[in-house]
Amino acid sequence: MPMTRKDMLQVNKNLEDDIEAVVTEIYKSAIEHAKNTNDRSYNFPIAYNHAPYLHKFYIDNMPLILAKLKPLFPDSSVHHAILARGIDGRMYDISCLNDYTMSLVEKASDDSHIVINWA
Repeated sequence: MPMTRKDMLQVNKNLEDDIEAVVTEIYKSAIEHAKNTNDRSYNFPIAYNHAPYLHKFYIDNMPLILAKLKPLFPDSSVHHAILARGIDGRMYDISCLNDYTMSLVEKASDDSHIVINWA
């Protein structure tokens, strides 16, 4: 059954509401993190293993999510990154590694994140 214009508008409205809810969650989490730590950045995890359907939603809508977050953190860097935990326990951005270097990274410790850096 084809979708009507009204149906399409409702789908778009629902998508906007869902994205707004995600942005609000990330914003609140980042502010709370900034208040309670001395860190200069916040990594919002987009965990695939806990909810694959949510992971897909985040990845599919990443440009919209980032576009709504950036004005909320005007003096900060806001971007999507693949982070992996190093042997020192710190998280490192591995998004731009070449295929050979990626083959050396332990896949069990990498995950998608939205990174907000106010350093």
